[in-house]
Amino acid sequence: MQIVGAIVGNRAARSGRPVWARALSVSLAALMSLGAPVAAQAQTGGKPVRVGLEPSLAVLELYVGDQTYDKTPDYVRKVTEELAKTGRFSLLDRADAERQIRAVMTTSVRRVTEDKLKEIELLMKKGDDLLYTNPKEAIEILAKAKNELKDIMETITLNQKIRTDYFKTQMMLARSHFDNKNRPKAAEILEEIIRVFGDEVKVTEEEYHPDIVALYRDAYRKMSAMQKGRVMVRTEPAGAEVLIHGKVQKEGSPATFDGIYPGVVAVQARKGGRESMIHRVKVDAGSTTELTIDIDYETSMAFSDAQFGFTFPDQGTLKARVADFASRIGKLLKVDYVLVTGLVEADGRTNLEGHLVNVDKVSVERTESLYTKANVVSANRSEQLAMGIADEGYVPPPPVYKPWYTNVVGWSGVGAGVVAGVIGAVMWSDFEAKLEEVNCTAGPPACKTYTERVALAGDAKFSRTMGGIGFGVGGALLAGGVAAFILLREEDTDAMAADADAPNVPRLQALSPTFTPDGGAGFGAAFTF
Repeated sequence: MQIVGAIVGNRAARSGRPVWARALSVSLAALMSLGAPVAAQAQTGGKPVRVGLEPSLAVLELYVGDQTYDKTPDYVRKVTEELAKTGRFSLLDRADAERQIRAVMTTSVRRVTEDKLKEIELLMKKGDDLLYTNPKEAIEILAKAKNELKDIMETITLNQKIRTDYFKTQMMLARSHFDNKNRPKAAEILEEIIRVFGDEVKVTEEEYHPDIVALYRDAYRKMSAMQKGRVMVRTEPAGAEVLIHGKVQKEGSPATFDGIYPGVVAVQARKGGRESMIHRVKVDAGSTTELTIDIDYETSMAFSDAQFGFTFPDQGTLKARVADFASRIGKLLKVDYVLVTGLVEADGRTNLEGHLVNVDKVSVERTESLYTKANVVSANRSEQLAMGIADEGYVPPPPVYKPWYTNVVGWSGVGAGVVAGVIGAVMWSDFEAKLEEVNCTAGPPACKTYTERVALAGDAKFSRTMGGIGFGVGGALLAGGVAAFILLREEDTDAMAADADAPNVPRLQALSPTFTPDGGAGFGAAFTF
């Protein structure tokens, strides 16, 4: 909403003033208004006119350590919406980003629900029951089980049961196609089994139909006659286990693995309990395909149904590696910038944090961090972060600190200092009293015996020492308490939370010259709220 008001600055026509005075007043009003739009633009973050194509941007989620904020994805969506309003970037759609990433890499998921495995087992049993009575329906059911198992097998390593189930499902599927008079499709499935399992499994007439065994042997002879390829795998760090099609290889990285059937091969590496993503690489006959896997980088990648971005173990790693990691994803997505943003806990509070990374320069171009609420999505904070990242004139508000008299550390220091000082004074007074008795200033017969005065001298020395310590410690604590009042300031998170949801206040938008019909001049003001 805008309210425009006019302030008439000259009534020369009605006052009978000369024409030159009237012209001068009009000129002054015009000159005063020239700088007003510039000032208003600086105040409100007015957007300059841009020429040319806007840079492209992908927005990813940010997670740190074991901090799990359910609202991070919602904040990221809201920030993305606000960035779109600024017109500063051309935003890459999340669905397009997911397709591009998953076409190259698949996230290693270690947890598969029991319900999912039970569902696949039921499909296998149903397909097995239909294998001899209704081969056509068995094909549909077993194909579904096969696809489910293949996805799981590629994301779980060293789970022999799943690999065995996948093999059995493929064999049943091949049998169903064979019984349905589709021999080429059955042979194709058997070739896929050989490509994945190689000599790991045996197909004999003791367990399978003679026709399927014969077809399998034909496929094996055909595959064996093919010229094989090789995969050269390097890892960072070196010395990692290498898995091909989910099977651990004998050699650790770096190493070259030969005897690989041509086609798409699933390769993964792991070391120290950390697993890389699964890389799908194409291997050609007679050639070597080289692959370098950065386990640290890929362990940080969180691209699953629940998350879409990066997980850093701590703040230090985040600051040190976010530019490198985000730039790699940015090059894969072919964008100019990557924004990594999410809820992060720092200094006992929750911040909405964003890191804008320039992909070509591999550098963090802008960082914004705003205190916010973790249980709801603040529209104001989302807008403010987007404006800051887009460099649209938003300046984060300064932190709000609690009053000095709420400083617990300061009061603790002062209180402990006073107590120590009182103890020191008491001990020093005791020292002086005992010293008088030792020196026998009162004279005989009030003086104590020599033996008693020797004992008093020892007590006096102890009291003097404790008194001095009390004064010293008390002074240090008092000084520390005063310093705490001056230097230690605690942020008022409640006040900052209230500020996050504060309503917008009227802001000056622009000033412009105005002229009245009777020849007067002035200027008008426009406000937004």
